[in-house]
Amino acid sequence: MSEETQEMATARKTAATKPVEVETDEAVNNGPTVVAFRSKTKAERVEVPRKPLFTIDDEEYSVPEKVDGIILVRYNDAIRKYGEYAGALVLLEETLGKGKLESLLAWEDLTDEVLSQVLDMVIAELTGEDSSAGK
Repeated sequence: MSEETQEMATARKTAATKPVEVETDEAVNNGPTVVAFRSKTKAERVEVPRKPLFTIDDEEYSVPEKVDGIILVRYNDAIRKYGEYAGALVLLEETLGKGKLESLLAWEDLTDEVLSQVLDMVIAELTGEDSSAGK
Protein backbone atom coordinates (compact mmCIF):
# COMPACT_ATOMS: atom_id res chain seq x y z
CA MET A 1 0.00 0.00 0.00
CA SER A 2 1.42 3.42 -0.95
CA GLU A 3 2.18 5.96 1.76
CA GLU A 4 -0.60 8.24 0.49
CA THR A 5 -3.14 5.40 0.53
CA GLN A 6 -2.01 4.39 4.00
CA GLU A 7 -2.41 7.99 5.23
CA MET A 8 -5.92 8.19 3.77
CA ALA A 9 -6.84 4.87 5.43
CA THR A 10 -5.55 6.18 8.75
CA ALA A 11 -7.58 9.38 8.27
CA ARG A 12 -10.72 7.30 7.58
CA LYS A 13 -10.12 5.16 10.68
CA THR A 14 -9.61 8.29 12.78
CA ALA A 15 -12.80 9.83 11.41
CA ALA A 16 -14.71 6.60 11.98
CA THR A 17 -13.79 6.54 15.68
CA LYS A 18 -15.15 10.00 16.34
CA PRO A 19 -18.76 10.12 17.53
CA VAL A 20 -21.09 11.85 15.10
CA GLU A 21 -24.53 13.02 16.02
CA VAL A 22 -26.88 11.35 13.59
CA GLU A 23 -30.64 11.55 13.37
CA THR A 24 -32.53 8.72 11.72
CA ASP A 25 -36.00 8.79 10.28
CA GLU A 26 -37.57 5.42 9.54
CA ALA A 27 -40.01 5.62 6.68
CA VAL A 28 -43.49 4.20 7.01
CA ASN A 29 -43.85 0.44 6.38
CA ASN A 30 -40.23 -0.34 7.29
CA GLY A 31 -38.85 1.58 4.33
CA PRO A 32 -35.26 2.73 4.09
CA THR A 33 -33.70 4.64 6.94
CA VAL A 34 -32.64 8.18 6.10
CA VAL A 35 -29.56 9.46 7.92
CA ALA A 36 -29.49 13.21 8.49
CA PHE A 37 -26.20 14.90 9.44
CA ARG A 38 -26.40 18.29 11.14
CA SER A 39 -23.82 21.06 11.24
CA LYS A 40 -22.74 22.34 14.61
CA THR A 41 -23.86 25.80 15.60
CA LYS A 42 -21.22 28.42 16.46
CA ALA A 43 -22.01 27.87 20.15
CA GLU A 44 -21.37 24.12 19.80
CA ARG A 45 -17.99 24.51 18.11
CA VAL A 46 -15.02 24.13 20.42
CA GLU A 47 -11.87 26.08 19.71
CA VAL A 48 -9.06 23.68 18.95
CA PRO A 49 -5.88 24.18 21.00
CA ARG A 50 -2.97 25.36 18.85
CA LYS A 51 0.79 25.16 19.14
CA PRO A 52 3.37 27.57 17.73
CA LEU A 53 5.20 26.40 14.62
CA PHE A 54 7.32 29.41 13.63
CA THR A 55 7.45 33.21 13.81
CA ILE A 56 8.01 35.94 11.26
CA ASP A 57 9.10 39.30 12.66
CA ASP A 58 7.73 38.28 16.09
CA GLU A 59 4.34 37.28 14.63
CA GLU A 60 3.50 33.74 15.70
CA TYR A 61 2.16 31.16 13.27
CA SER A 62 0.54 28.14 14.87
CA VAL A 63 -1.14 24.90 13.89
CA PRO A 64 -3.78 22.82 15.65
CA GLU A 65 -2.30 20.54 18.34
CA LYS A 66 -4.27 17.70 16.83
CA VAL A 67 -4.69 17.94 13.07
CA ASP A 68 -8.03 16.62 11.83
CA GLY A 69 -7.84 13.76 9.30
CA ILE A 70 -10.19 15.57 6.92
CA ILE A 71 -7.38 18.04 6.23
CA LEU A 72 -5.36 15.24 4.67
CA VAL A 73 -8.33 14.31 2.50
CA ARG A 74 -8.79 17.92 1.32
CA TYR A 75 -5.05 18.23 0.70
CA ASN A 76 -4.91 15.06 -1.41
CA ASP A 77 -8.10 16.04 -3.25
CA ALA A 78 -6.64 19.44 -4.20
CA ILE A 79 -3.43 17.78 -5.42
CA ARG A 80 -5.42 15.31 -7.50
CA LYS A 81 -7.63 17.99 -9.05
CA TYR A 82 -5.32 20.99 -9.38
CA GLY A 83 -1.72 19.94 -8.68
CA GLU A 84 0.80 20.12 -5.86
CA TYR A 85 0.85 23.92 -5.57
CA ALA A 86 -2.92 24.05 -4.98
CA GLY A 87 -2.63 21.19 -2.49
CA ALA A 88 0.03 23.10 -0.61
CA LEU A 89 -2.17 26.20 -0.41
CA VAL A 90 -5.11 24.14 0.85
CA LEU A 91 -2.91 22.53 3.48
CA LEU A 92 -1.51 25.86 4.67
CA GLU A 93 -4.94 27.49 4.81
CA GLU A 94 -6.45 24.55 6.71
CA THR A 95 -3.65 24.47 9.29
CA LEU A 96 -2.42 28.05 9.64
CA GLY A 97 -5.78 29.70 8.95
CA LYS A 98 -6.79 31.95 6.07
CA GLY A 99 -5.59 35.19 7.68
CA LYS A 100 -2.19 33.75 8.59
CA LEU A 101 -1.76 32.27 5.11
CA GLU A 102 -2.49 35.66 3.57
CA SER A 103 -0.01 37.26 5.97
CA LEU A 104 2.65 34.68 5.08
CA LEU A 105 2.13 35.13 1.34
CA ALA A 106 2.24 38.94 1.71
CA TRP A 107 5.59 38.80 3.54
CA GLU A 108 8.02 40.65 1.26
CA ASP A 109 10.98 38.44 2.17
CA LEU A 110 9.20 35.15 1.45
CA THR A 111 11.34 32.90 -0.73
CA ASP A 112 10.71 29.51 -2.32
CA GLU A 113 13.11 28.02 0.22
CA VAL A 114 11.25 29.47 3.22
CA LEU A 115 7.87 28.44 1.80
CA SER A 116 9.20 24.94 1.22
CA GLN A 117 10.49 24.79 4.79
CA VAL A 118 7.11 25.94 6.14
CA LEU A 119 5.36 23.28 4.07
CA ASP A 120 7.75 20.62 5.37
CA MET A 121 6.99 21.65 8.96
CA VAL A 122 3.22 21.63 8.39
CA ILE A 123 3.33 18.25 6.63
CA ALA A 124 5.42 16.88 9.50
CA GLU A 125 2.73 18.05 11.93
CA LEU A 126 0.02 16.50 9.78
CA THR A 127 1.75 13.15 9.44
CA GLY A 128 3.26 13.09 12.92
CA GLU A 129 6.80 12.86 11.54
CA ASP A 130 9.75 14.71 13.06
CA SER A 131 10.37 17.76 10.85
CA SER A 132 14.00 17.99 12.01
CA ALA A 133 14.86 14.47 10.82
CA GLY A 134 17.77 14.41 8.41
CA LYS A 135 18.78 18.02 9.05
